[in-house]
Amino acid sequence: MAFWQPRSVLQLLLLGFFAALAPLSLAILFTVQTLGELAENNRELTREVVSVTRLGQEIQGDVLELERRARQFHALGDADLGELFSRERAVLLDKLGQLEGKMPTRSPDVAGLQDSLDDLTLEALSPGASAADPEQAALSGQRLDQAFSVITGQRSAVQKWLLSSVDQLLARNQEDTDAIIDALVLQVSSLALATLALLLFFAYWINKPVQDLTQEIHLLGTAGLSHTIEISGPQEVQMLGSKLEWLRSRLHDTDQQKQQFLRHISHELKTPLASLREGADLLAEHVTGGLSAQQQEIVEIVRQNGIELQRLIENLLDFNQVPNQHLTLEDIRIDPLLRGLLDNYRIAMDKKALRVDMRGSVHTW
Repeated sequence: MAFWQPRSVLQLLLLGFFAALAPLSLAILFTVQTLGELAENNRELTREVVSVTRLGQEIQGDVLELERRARQFHALGDADLGELFSRERAVLLDKLGQLEGKMPTRSPDVAGLQDSLDDLTLEALSPGASAADPEQAALSGQRLDQAFSVITGQRSAVQKWLLSSVDQLLARNQEDTDAIIDALVLQVSSLALATLALLLFFAYWINKPVQDLTQEIHLLGTAGLSHTIEISGPQEVQMLGSKLEWLRSRLHDTDQQKQQFLRHISHELKTPLASLREGADLLAEHVTGGLSAQQQEIVEIVRQNGIELQRLIENLLDFNQVPNQHLTLEDIRIDPLLRGLLDNYRIAMDKKALRVDMRGSVHTW
């Protein structure tokens, strides 16, 4: 199964950009969502704390008002005051039930206060026959004081429980907030690592075809033209690799044709050269008759030039193998080289009466 490749480098860049942008967008979305949840939780907690605090303050005031109403009814025995006391007690009991329902834990102090209020009836507060008897009236007043002393203690205990419950709510909210923040940090860190991994992956994906092209071009100049060029990556880069392979193939064919031509021309040159050298050797060995000193010199020059031509042809053949060989540089003595060149052209120089002087301080190159 072939791996999908983009059509162009621009498409690959855009794909990498949006792929790296996706985790960052998710991180921003998670952050905004988490901050919204934290803000909503804090608003809800604030409303709840304000509600229970206000309800607790109302309960504290209602207990004091109920005590005042009970003492008025005990002192006067008015039916309207008794009815008002009953309504206020019912409202107070309802508020205690609401308060306990809003808290995460139930309190025995609230239950005790509710029981005390249930026991505080109009019959227990009614002066009745004790109104004419000072001693009975004093005992009734003492029972009333004792009942509200207990209620006052329970009211204080309920207030402390309320403050403790509010602190628990705040502590629980802080724990939830810390847990949400830790989860957010973990999510953002994971998404940041994912973004980094995507950036590294796309950087490698974009850079690899360029490196492959660079390496293939380098191999063309160092390892020769025999290996096939294959470039993977975006379709634009693949097309460029195909063009480079076409160029390599053309150069390889041209190089093969050049080598074939050099082998052919070398063979064609060696055939007449062999006859020429053989004739020069026959003349030098006086097979055809004796030669004068000048003729002998000319024949020797022809022989040497034939040998030199043979060497040049062999060098021409060796030149084809230069790309596959390791070259070793050596120092060359210039004086013998110049003298050899002059000897090759001595006949032409003598014919034109030319004279060459060699001057200079450089002896090697």
